[in-house]
Amino acid sequence: MVNENYDFIEQIKYEAIHQYNFTLMPQSWISYKKHMTLFWEKIPFSKLSITSIPTKLGIYAFCLEPGISDNLQIRYLMYIGRAKNLRVRFRQYINEETSDKGRKEIRKLISLYKESNHLFFYYAVLDGLGLSLNDVESELIRSFLPPTNKQIPVESKKSKQAFS
Repeated sequence: MVNENYDFIEQIKYEAIHQYNFTLMPQSWISYKKHMTLFWEKIPFSKLSITSIPTKLGIYAFCLEPGISDNLQIRYLMYIGRAKNLRVRFRQYINEETSDKGRKEIRKLISLYKESNHLFFYYAVLDGLGLSLNDVESELIRSFLPPTNKQIPVESKKSKQAFS
């Protein structure tokens, strides 16, 4: 009986650290600015990937991918960010993993999922596209409301808090 209780408590703790709240807002997906065609590249979040990332201005995203059930393409968009230099920003995340610096939620995401090979870094280069880095990031965050982004636009934050 004691082992069963311990296992149950450990299971609850395990589930709690892996719990994220997602807000799905189809009206935001529909209103996403169609003129913003981005060409996303996907790489595993790993120190070995650093040299494959360009040193250009761009948008990036962290996604979790379970990689199960064959052709069922499941992705959890966890975070969207912007960088003046994508490679430098990627390297900062690699280094933040083992430090107390940086954002707590991002460090948690990296530490929980990097070793399991389920964490991927997507990026889209914006150099030469004539798009504002801040505008693209804001539009993507407003449209998808990733659970680890804290800088949610005001109008989305108000509606989200009203039902919390």
